[in-house]
Amino acid sequence: MEYRLLLMKIASAPAYLLSPPADKGNALVLHGYGSNKEEMFGCALAVARAGFKVYVPDLPGHGAHKERLTWPAIREFIQRLKGLGFEAAVGHSLGARLACLFSCPRLVLLSPPLEAEFAGTKKALLNTLRARRVREEGYYKGLTSTLNALPALEFSPEKKVLFVYSKNDIATVKRAADKAKERGVKVEPISGVGHNDIISAQTTLKKIERWLKD
Repeated sequence: MEYRLLLMKIASAPAYLLSPPADKGNALVLHGYGSNKEEMFGCALAVARAGFKVYVPDLPGHGAHKERLTWPAIREFIQRLKGLGFEAAVGHSLGARLACLFSCPRLVLLSPPLEAEFAGTKKALLNTLRARRVREEGYYKGLTSTLNALPALEFSPEKKVLFVYSKNDIATVKRAADKAKERGVKVEPISGVGHNDIISAQTTLKKIERWLKD
C-alpha cells in the first residue's frame, strides 16, 4: 500500500500529513515531552495502516515549532486543532494527556502521566524526560504548568480507549495505568521498553493498528 507524505502546517505548527489511498477520517498523533513529530512517525504509519489520514504536529516548544512550551500556547494550539474533527487520536506521555481533550471516539494513550510528579535524580530525569530538547522558561516548567492546568485524567465510557505503558515506566504512568484498570479500560503493559522507546516498539505499533482497525 502506498502512502502520501506531506510537510505542512496545522494550527500554526509544523506537521506531517500521512495519507493512505482511502481513509476513514482524520486522526491525530501527538508526541510527548522532549520529543518531536519525527519520533512519532512509526505510530503515524500504524494509524495510516488502520485506514486513517494522519496529522503529526510538533507541540509548542518542540521540534520545529518556534513558540515556547507554556500552558497558554498549548491551550491555543489544542483549540485550533479541535476544528478539524478527528475520528481518532494517539498520544505519548504529555501528548497522551492532550489527546484526552479531543471528543474523538477512539483514543490510544501511550504512557500518560497521571500528575506532574517526577521522582528520581536530576540526571535520571534529564535522560527520561529530555528537558534539554524543550524550549521553555526552565527545566520542566512548561510541562508542569500544562499538566497542572489539564483536567484530571478520566476515562469516558463513550470513548474506546487503549492504554499502553511500559512495565519499566515512570511511577506517575504506573499510577495512571492502575486508575485506567479500575475504570475498565483496556490496559496493555509492554516488556523490554522504557518510557520513551515504547513509541517505536513493534509490539506497540501492532497494538495501535489492530485497535484502530477493530
